[in-house]
Amino acid sequence: MAFPKELDFLEPRIQECIEKEGKEFLLGLIKLPDKQYETVLKYASALIKKEKLVYMREKNMIISVALVFFAIKDFQGNQFWDEFARKIDANEMQVQKICKPAFENFCKLNNLYFHVGRKNKGYVTSILTHAIIPKTSIDKFLEFLEDIYFKDLEEDYESSEVEQLVEYMHRLFSKFLEEDDIQLNIQGSKMTIARQQLPKAFRIAFVKSAGIVAPIIENYLFYMNELNYSRDISYSFNTRFDNYFKYYVNNISELKRVSTDKSTIAKKGIKKFTTAHFKFQKDLLHLIVPKQIIDSDYIKDKIYLNVYNDDKLVENRELKLTKSRLLFKTEEEIVLLNSFYKNLRYEIWTGDVTIFNSKEKLFRDYLIFNSDAEEVAANQLKSQRYKIVCSNKTELKVINGDITSLKYPDRTIHTVFLKDDTILELSGYVITPNTKRLITEFSDKALYERVEGIGDNEESYFIYSEIPRLQLVISEEKAIDDYVVSVNGNNYHLSQESKFSIYTMTDGSGSQVAQILINNSLLQDLMNYSLAIREKGNMHPVISRNLCIIPQLNYSFDKHFYYKDKQAKLTNLNVGDALSCRETLPLKVNLKKYDHVAVKIEKTAIRLKIKIPKFSWHLGEYNSSQNVSDIWFKSVKEPQLKVTYTEDVSKIYLVSSNKMITLEGKQTVNQNQFDLRDYFSVEHKSPVTIGVRLKDKQIPLVTTHYQPTLKNVKVDYYDTGRFNKGLFIQGAFVGEGNLKAQVLDIKESIIQEYDIKHSFNLFDPNVNLDMGKYRVRIILIEEDDFFGLSDDEKVLHEENLLVGDPFVIDTQKKVLKVKKCNTYDGEFLLDNFYLQNVRTSKIEGYYEADGFYYITDWDTQELRKWYFSTYNPFIMRLRKSNDYIYELEIEDKDRDGLIFDIHSKHVNPKVVNNEERFKLIDTITIDKREVD
Repeated sequence: MAFPKELDFLEPRIQECIEKEGKEFLLGLIKLPDKQYETVLKYASALIKKEKLVYMREKNMIISVALVFFAIKDFQGNQFWDEFARKIDANEMQVQKICKPAFENFCKLNNLYFHVGRKNKGYVTSILTHAIIPKTSIDKFLEFLEDIYFKDLEEDYESSEVEQLVEYMHRLFSKFLEEDDIQLNIQGSKMTIARQQLPKAFRIAFVKSAGIVAPIIENYLFYMNELNYSRDISYSFNTRFDNYFKYYVNNISELKRVSTDKSTIAKKGIKKFTTAHFKFQKDLLHLIVPKQIIDSDYIKDKIYLNVYNDDKLVENRELKLTKSRLLFKTEEEIVLLNSFYKNLRYEIWTGDVTIFNSKEKLFRDYLIFNSDAEEVAANQLKSQRYKIVCSNKTELKVINGDITSLKYPDRTIHTVFLKDDTILELSGYVITPNTKRLITEFSDKALYERVEGIGDNEESYFIYSEIPRLQLVISEEKAIDDYVVSVNGNNYHLSQESKFSIYTMTDGSGSQVAQILINNSLLQDLMNYSLAIREKGNMHPVISRNLCIIPQLNYSFDKHFYYKDKQAKLTNLNVGDALSCRETLPLKVNLKKYDHVAVKIEKTAIRLKIKIPKFSWHLGEYNSSQNVSDIWFKSVKEPQLKVTYTEDVSKIYLVSSNKMITLEGKQTVNQNQFDLRDYFSVEHKSPVTIGVRLKDKQIPLVTTHYQPTLKNVKVDYYDTGRFNKGLFIQGAFVGEGNLKAQVLDIKESIIQEYDIKHSFNLFDPNVNLDMGKYRVRIILIEEDDFFGLSDDEKVLHEENLLVGDPFVIDTQKKVLKVKKCNTYDGEFLLDNFYLQNVRTSKIEGYYEADGFYYITDWDTQELRKWYFSTYNPFIMRLRKSNDYIYELEIEDKDRDGLIFDIHSKHVNPKVVNNEERFKLIDTITIDKREVD
């Protein structure tokens, strides 16, 4: 009857917590490290099996702690008593018989919470309530809180708002204490919060022990906010709840660390809204009022939207509420604006309360929209088409750009196509898509990209489809008459041998910009030219270029781009009717040697070098020519990605935890460079895959790993064959440290152990494994940064290895109870039919088993096995197998089908002359859960 000394700590620890927390105390709050948990579990198992005896009060305490911490650490969320019984290797009915009263009596003796529902006592509910948040529920629960953080708190942690949220949750949970799910009806619609995310037991723990559970929620929301804004988390208590969050962030959560400047939080009493915005589609202007969170205080009466221009009402409508995760939201509203309003604002209100007022946020002198109908700020314009909406009184002036205007009684719509040097004068503003100072340059509009001309003296030429336009910046003291154009050494007056237009620059320098087109009398087709422009009296050219004009030039390769290819083919080359190509197509090129195709064009003094659309990359010592897909972050000494491609690759994609972010690069000659230092300096992150988009296709380049991992592991054992008999273990290791592989039997005893290398292809022909189940485990021996090798081991991979037939292994030394049979007339329950000694048959694909049934001994009244001696062994073929059942075709030893008696529910009766009663069995079903 002596209490075990190993558990002397238990009662004082419980009593200390009870004194501290009072009636709110939950048993899951005590600290119980893994070793102590295993000790408690061991003694609880012995008490349940009656292998040890202690006083009843002590017995109830040990069993209660074991139940709660089993729920916390090992419960998988299925059948609690079944899982606990299997954990301690005990009979489930015996477990329930002893554990239920033990837990209930312990709670009553210590004035702890015990749940009594409307109909029954809630033993499992009570245990899970004391567990607060079992490990198996934490992922879904944190996903739910993360959703609340983003959608309901809108990425801000304010103590007052979080306190209001917690109070709301307490009121809500109190109303639905007995329901598994929370189901709400709000203005005719339903909202459900599933028990997988907010389990009933957790809600009870929150209501009954709010002083304990509420801080857990508040801390989690605070941690999410700190992480979201790239601040280091200072964990409050370092409890298991903090450890849950650390694991969640490192392995599951999609929260990203993003540097963010916090905007001013809305005034107290007014809920923060997401930004309203304008849309312009099919020449119709809309105001988009986004979904809005409405506090529960405002959902009793109808909610309305008012839109004003100054103080004049433009639109009034009722808002509908829609489902949210926890609070209530209005649906997105699209308001058609029949006119352009400079001073537009909107209010959301109910009764005599204004919930939100946009004030001056939507005031505009004009609106600019891109091709996606989205509003664009004036300082974010690019060289593309836009639509500008403004009042009829607003003037727009365009320099060096295309514009069409459509005037309505209430507004004007301008469609403009902006070039790099376009200038807009609008409502007192000067707008340009190019913030750089204009420079002297040739236009590349008519330039053939990726094509270079080579002259007889190996000089390089730009190839154009027509005479290129020239942009010339003329200083304030000069004019276009002060310039000379030189063609192949012959000089001409620029103003006399060209067409030009001149504009004054708006940068205040007084300079002018001339748009120039050289006359075609100077530059003819299919000729090589050296062109230069200089000031009179100055022999140094302002700009010069070698060029050749080929009006028609088309070519194509057999692929849009080449990545890790050995060969490219030029499949088509068209240079017009007047020219021809000497080479025979298709023209093959070795990509290891060349990055271009060279062809000679008849009737010209030029060769063409056509750049092959070849893609390659370098990252530290790794590159695209290597067969590498996964790298260790510490192995990259210079984390700069260099991408080479015939087209500009200005962005790369970094994919981590199912989220993708874009990283801008720096363009150099024929190359883009990306600084990846931030992604190679931080440990404890999930893998990051680096990729690019080429021709609308995502191309993954390489995946960087921050935690040691194994890739492409394959384990096989061949027990037949002359040359390949033995054990195979293959794979690749990404990380640092030493590896070893272990083969273990079902009792976790090591049969064989191997030291393996980072890229391993292990074959052991000498190991002999009998038929059965084994485990193969690959372990990392971690190194200490200061002292070298240590004893710390980490399991990187573990999998089952079956030697022999899986069905025979699973049923080895087991009795299979046949539960059902399927006949032509349907499915029937079967009684008193069992199979054992399952083995492979000589008939390929079939199995044999001995069938028997039980009879009652007349003398002893005991059950005795009685074998089907006439029919054994039964011949079977496995038709279906899943987690729950085996379905088998079955015949007797003579390959005759079995007969089912629907009255007795037995097989193979002696008399079978009644078709209504006796049915031919097609298949039988065995419940795996009833296999002994």
